[in-house]
Amino acid sequence: MISFIVIGKNEQHFLKQSLESVKAVCTSLATSTEIIYVDSASTDGSVEIASQLRDVTVYELTADNNAAIARNVGAELAKGEILVFVDGDMQILPEIIEAFFDDNLQLLHPFISGNWENQYYNDHGEPMHREIYKKVACDEDKYQYTTGGLFAITKELWNRCGGMNNTFAKGQDLDLGFRLSKSGTLLLRRKHIIAVHHTVHYMDKNRIWKDFSNGSLVLPRAILYRTHLGNKFVLKRMISSDPTMLYLFTAICASAIGFYETLFLYPILVIAGISYSHGWHGIGQAIIRAFHQVIRDVVNILAFLFYIPPKNNNIKYKRVNG
Repeated sequence: MISFIVIGKNEQHFLKQSLESVKAVCTSLATSTEIIYVDSASTDGSVEIASQLRDVTVYELTADNNAAIARNVGAELAKGEILVFVDGDMQILPEIIEAFFDDNLQLLHPFISGNWENQYYNDHGEPMHREIYKKVACDEDKYQYTTGGLFAITKELWNRCGGMNNTFAKGQDLDLGFRLSKSGTLLLRRKHIIAVHHTVHYMDKNRIWKDFSNGSLVLPRAILYRTHLGNKFVLKRMISSDPTMLYLFTAICASAIGFYETLFLYPILVIAGISYSHGWHGIGQAIIRAFHQVIRDVVNILAFLFYIPPKNNNIKYKRVNG
């Protein structure tokens, strides 16, 4: 059996589309399947939307909740030997079958994913442009150390690594990837486009400040870096994703022993990084992005040194339908 585990919190605008796409793929698979939806205490009607769909078993977390807990609960309840995890704002495509499975409907690799397109929306929920998710995109099959919100894994491997770490309210998929890579299992990223991810643009100013307030810009980075500091893939990610933070930390250490001039290069690197990653779209936007980058680097360094995330051990849930 193949178990599709969809998780979500306040995804009412896209959840039905996500679940319907999973149902369509299940119909195309010539094997037994199940669809489990685990909701993280939504307040927008997501549970009601999911409960109205046939062939979807709905559970709701009633105590501690985050994406890691939701996936762990879904995996615990799943009957399948293969687990396919889907975020509730993702619409999976029929190409996922060819990307993930062989002719016998076994996974081509015990830990596998693919490419997806981001469909961006503005503050009013109106669709904007669409693009491939560049952080993980590949033109040919490639082994990576990171996952994202859509991947498949054998239940045996999932159980062997202990599932997801409930401590990570954010970045739990990266933590899983780091742990599996250290034990010798990398993610196979297929070149196929397997989903459309409906989301707000990552550089939207409202999203940026929301991510600051809920810790999204801290937990996936600083705590992961500290937890997996001995993993060679962590240094690779720090260099590729947070070079200015890495330099600022080094410059602060150097200035502590008298090399103050190293700090003066930091703002130049920030400006160069913004220019390389996003280009220039007006001085006002450039200033906002530079300010955001500096705050993010400082907060991440402080979190790396001092922040201890709370443990989430109060796991309770209830079945909503069926």
